[in-house]
This record gives sequence, C-alpha cells and structure tokens, in this order.
Amino acid sequence: MNKQIMGAFFLCLALWTPAGAQGQRLNLVAKSGLMNIAPPSPAQIATFNQIASLDNAAAAYLDQGKYVAAEANARRSVSLGVSSGKGQELLAEALNAEGKSKEALKVYRQIAAQGGQFPRNMLPYALLLLKAGQWKEAVSAYNTMLPFLSYGELVQANTHFSPNNPDPVELATAIHIGLGLTYVSSASWGGHSRKDRAMMEFDQALRLQPASALTNYYYGFGWKQLDPNDAMKKRQVVKAKAALQKAASLGNSSVKKAVDRLNSPY
Repeated sequence: MNKQIMGAFFLCLALWTPAGAQGQRLNLVAKSGLMNIAPPSPAQIATFNQIASLDNAAAAYLDQGKYVAAEANARRSVSLGVSSGKGQELLAEALNAEGKSKEALKVYRQIAAQGGQFPRNMLPYALLLLKAGQWKEAVSAYNTMLPFLSYGELVQANTHFSPNNPDPVELATAIHIGLGLTYVSSASWGGHSRKDRAMMEFDQALRLQPASALTNYYYGFGWKQLDPNDAMKKRQVVKAKAALQKAASLGNSSVKKAVDRLNSPY
C-alpha cells in the first residue's frame, strides 16, 4: 500500500475511534504528518467504511461468543487488502477462541512483523507463545506491549521480564493481568461483556498466584470496574474486599497507595 492510501486509512481510523480516545488518535496522525496528504477518493472511503462495518461486526460477534461468525467477518475485512491490524487482531482473537491456536499464532506473527507506530495488543499472542513453550518470543511480545497498558502502572513497575530468567507462572500471571486491563480499556467500544472477560482474566491471575499482592489488587480492581448493580458483583463483594485487604498487607508502598485509591465504598 502506498503512503497516500495508508495515510488516508489512518485518517479514517481517527474518525472511527471512540470519543474518549479520538483526540489522542488525531494527535498521533497530526504528528506523523499524515494530515497533509490528499483526501481519500470515494472508492477508498467506501472500502474503509466496509472494513469498519466488518470489524465492528466481528467485534460484536466475539462479545456474543459467536466465534465462527466473528472469524468470517474478520477474514472478509482482512481480504480487502488494507492492513490496519485491527481486522487481523480480531481474526486472531476469533481463531484463538475457536481453539485454532496454530492459525491464531500465524496471524499474530504477521501483526508483530508489521510493527509500526500504532501498536496492537500482543498480550494474547504472548500467552499463546507461552503455552506453546516459546519462552523468548513470549517475553518479547509481553515486554513490547507492557508500556501501552492502561491502568497498568503497578504491572509496569513490577513485571518486566528477561528471556534469560524464565518463570512461566509469573509471566502467565502478568499476561492475564495485562489482558484484563486491555478488556477494561476496550469496554467503551466492546460492550459490557469486555468487563466480564476482564474479570475472568484477573480471576485466572489470582488462581495462579493467590499470595501475590498484584493479583489480589487487580482482582479487587476488576470488580470495581463492573456496574454496581451487577448481580454477579454483589455475590463477590466480600471476596473483592478481602483481596484488596490482602494486597495492602502484602504489597509495597505503591500497592498500598493504589488500594487506598480504590477503597471507596462498594
């Protein structure tokens, strides 16, 4: 794809971004100098709109657990030949959800090879690599994504890994926390089920390391993100409060401060 088409595509991406993040996206586009390119043609706009529609449908099907339909829409998006990474990411997520790990890994590797200034979520990729026993690649993918985690100050301060010092349980725990943070961040466009999926990831992290200050903190953090009227949350209030108390008792000063910020009444 030439620079003009690619620039037009990212300009359109800025318009598709949810309101809360749109300013940041536009700022990135402006800094890159892409604002100075010629506007896209009607045919290009039609293609971009079709991609957006397919990506939105794939994301909705993923949230509904309809993974075959999600895969089909994501494949159609990718087949249009305009590589934003989003369609590929949705395709990889759908394949992974269907249990097609090898195919998902192949798509994630394609995304990772493209690189670029608009990083995509490599945390599911890191977890797949870890499960496949590919430690160094898993560490690389996780460490690459680490600075881009929303709400992830504690994770960033505590979980940067070296390929020469493997600890699969610790890395798996950190990836589950990172995935949870990713789902919380994307809840504005992915719907309520994204927060439920975030809670599942935080729960997995807690199961892996129940005596960790970080896993207890993020378990409590996860429940704070849900709707206060959510019936599932009401059944877990005691466990969430206990997890935050445990995090404060086990953690360093930064964890204690983070717990204090969260400890408003449920």
